[in-house]
Amino acid sequence: MATRRARAAARRCGTAASAARSSTPTIPLTADDRSGIYSALFDARKDAKDETGAAAVAKEWVADLDGRAARAKTAEQRTALDPDRLGAYEAAGQLEKAIPMLERSEREFPKDYNPPARLALVYQKLGRWDQSLHASDRALGLVYGPRRIRVLVVRADVYKGMGDAAMERRTLEEAVSFAKSLPEGQRPENQIAGLEKRLGSLESASSQH
Repeated sequence: MATRRARAAARRCGTAASAARSSTPTIPLTADDRSGIYSALFDARKDAKDETGAAAVAKEWVADLDGRAARAKTAEQRTALDPDRLGAYEAAGQLEKAIPMLERSEREFPKDYNPPARLALVYQKLGRWDQSLHASDRALGLVYGPRRIRVLVVRADVYKGMGDAAMERRTLEEAVSFAKSLPEGQRPENQIAGLEKRLGSLESASSQH
């Protein structure tokens, strides 16, 4: 039953994706709309265990976004595509292609925390720990509000990958402390609970050694 549902979803997404592929769609689509369609189609192909189809969608998704970035008239328009391009590169197994894209955005918008924060995430996923920490340092010098928590979590994930449980724990504690210091309307209670649970697991693992 689940497989049939996944295949049906893929067919529905395929119909929607035809609009994204069309140069003259009946309903004008924004870049976000098009990327959302490709993302949904990719997920549906994966759910249907159609790896070949998923790879084809990811390749087309990358090409669509790269083309849009090349045609962007301003740096702002191009950089606005960074999150979707990052998702497409990851889906296509081409995560390293995000590095020069994000480095360019960081050069052009040195006061924006997003490019270094995304670079930290990319480097973390690639297992390039030192580069991730350096990018994280730059992001932490710029980021503010609840967004800081996500940067700290990625940093903790780097320390986990490095096998440094002490620094992982210390970074998570910093994230929890900062999160709890936020005004009530900005305080992410569910995220705090998740981080405290992770800290508890670290403490349990430490006590068993």
